[in-house]
Amino acid sequence: MTPVPHHHHPPRRHSPAPQPPAKRPKLIINSTPVVDSVANLPRYHLGSMVYNPSGNSNASNKGYSTTHSMLPRFEGRENCIFQIRIPRRYLYERERAEVCKRRWLWGSDVYTDDSDVLAVLVHLGKIPPVLPDGIEPELVLAPQPGAMEDKDKEINGALPASAKSTPSGYVNINKDIIVDILILPPLEKYSSTVRNAIKSRSWNKQHDGMSYMVHEVKTAEPGEAEGRGKSMRKQRLNEREHIRKWGTLPGREGEGGLRTLVGREAKVGA
Repeated sequence: MTPVPHHHHPPRRHSPAPQPPAKRPKLIINSTPVVDSVANLPRYHLGSMVYNPSGNSNASNKGYSTTHSMLPRFEGRENCIFQIRIPRRYLYERERAEVCKRRWLWGSDVYTDDSDVLAVLVHLGKIPPVLPDGIEPELVLAPQPGAMEDKDKEINGALPASAKSTPSGYVNINKDIIVDILILPPLEKYSSTVRNAIKSRSWNKQHDGMSYMVHEVKTAEPGEAEGRGKSMRKQRLNEREHIRKWGTLPGREGEGGLRTLVGREAKVGA
């Protein structure tokens, strides 16, 4: 009989069991230390400005683009309040879409002073974002799976994560918006987070400026943000003339004097 040849096969290798996906650490933002560090300082009202970005409808043939209004310099004014008045026309869908695309904001709840306050309001859940075509709101507005972890990572310098807003907390964007910001010292680092479908940027270097957090948001009737009355128009003209001559906003009597604008463009009124 002819022997039947035997085929020797190498031992079968068993694939290792798939590992469960690693859970992302939960980012806990804590503003208490930075707020407490300035709580003993006097609080003055430093005045206000109209949010008045410059727009370009034909920028490189890519549609609409804006450059947001920059805040004045506020060194030495920690714990003080400054007001930004946002006219309703900057809350339209086209303007909010541009803000969400640019993502001109650094930090989480406490932001660099060159962050666009409109982008900050979207990030905080105060006004609705505008999503790109094909993106379902439920995918970016709902809590992301895997965001909770036993080993929490804490970043000092912003509001608690539990204070984040939900879509039901949006203000009425059919009106003007009045925003009071609290001036804070610069942080050692500004952390990036995704909130309300917009991702803030991180900054891990020394920031040449101050920080701010949103202190209060309220609405006003359309037109009130720009103060269309004669008295408000006269005030805006006086402010612009004062800036042209002295590089400062005129201080209110008994509220801490001048606010320096040197080295920073500021658009006050329109």
